[in-house]
Amino acid sequence: MEKIKVIKIDSYAKNIEEIEINPVLEDFYATIGKGCDMVQVVPMNNKVIGQGNILLVDEEGLFKHHTQGFNISSFPQTLLGNGIIIGYDLDGNERSYFNHRDRLIETLQYHIGFVNIKR
Repeated sequence: MEKIKVIKIDSYAKNIEEIEINPVLEDFYATIGKGCDMVQVVPMNNKVIGQGNILLVDEEGLFKHHTQGFNISSFPQTLLGNGIIIGYDLDGNERSYFNHRDRLIETLQYHIGFVNIKR
């Protein structure tokens, strides 16, 4: 299996980095980290992350009591935990992302200190 290049958004380290992973769910989970076992595709403005790219986050990030998160200017909600940007082709298959890293850096904001209230 050929590895693909992805952008990891690490809200805990407050950085983004390009890494190579296998295009399988287990690697998506491990790259997002913090106990991720289900991913969600976040609908994004392609002007920010680039046409042919998608953002994946922990589907249950709100329930896992993450204290760090990030926001991308074209999406109104703060996303808790980490995320990865992967590319896809016309058939929906994963591939390396199209490079829009500089545009992403300009619009990315990190958030810290979320308080989770348990009932």
